[in-house]
Amino acid sequence: MRYNEEDNDASVVVCDTATGHLTVGPFAPAELRNRPELVAAGDRLYALDRGWDNFKVLAPRGACGWAWSTLRGPPFDTGSATACCHAAHPDGRTLFFSARGGGTFSFDAEAWRWAWHGDWMLPFEGQAHYDAEVDAWVGLCRGAASPGRVCSCDVVPPAGEGDEDPSTAERPPPSWKLRRRDSVDIELANVGNGRFCLVEYRNRRGVAGDMLDDGCLLVATTFRLRYDKDGALRAAERRARCYAVHKKSNTFGRRAFGV
Repeated sequence: MRYNEEDNDASVVVCDTATGHLTVGPFAPAELRNRPELVAAGDRLYALDRGWDNFKVLAPRGACGWAWSTLRGPPFDTGSATACCHAAHPDGRTLFFSARGGGTFSFDAEAWRWAWHGDWMLPFEGQAHYDAEVDAWVGLCRGAASPGRVCSCDVVPPAGEGDEDPSTAERPPPSWKLRRRDSVDIELANVGNGRFCLVEYRNRRGVAGDMLDDGCLLVATTFRLRYDKDGALRAAERRARCYAVHKKSNTFGRRAFGV
């Protein structure tokens, strides 16, 4: 996404993973320029800004192609809460968001209905991915003593049609587990078929951490998650590769994703 202060929108390059072709998609609204939470569900892309002020969807409009539309934001008092993590439910229609100081909410993309689940938060930082093999959401743990720890969380049931008023009915938080092995400065990508990839940036030996123009090491580790006989979360079928790359800059952040 390239934001332009003059025309207040951003051109977006879209990659078709089936054909490998690139095209320029519809310009992103200026309200979404500050790294919104992005969730894909039902062949649509939903975007919620971190201040909960703007909620939009990118969806096909027949012969007109893809276009952005504004949706109704959560009908709850989020105050100064900021969105910190999100997850798509395996039902393909429900999106979950957690906010610091605001609790956890869900949005039904078919009924266009918000529901409040409670003052608790999902245990993730950023995006969580559904792993069918462990029937859980998987992501990087928020607030772990060591950064980059992977955790799993039971999938939260969506709000049903017969539930109490979704604006007042509180639901219990899910149970979650933390993987024991630590990593630092990493991102997590879902590469499909139950496999994940941890991408870690490390300083090369003898290179200071504040030297932006020197090289660093990129360590990519693919793995699957399993529960052992004691119910602890473990990494299985791990493969790691290490590459020498340029140091990250203060103005550009690399992102890891699977295709």
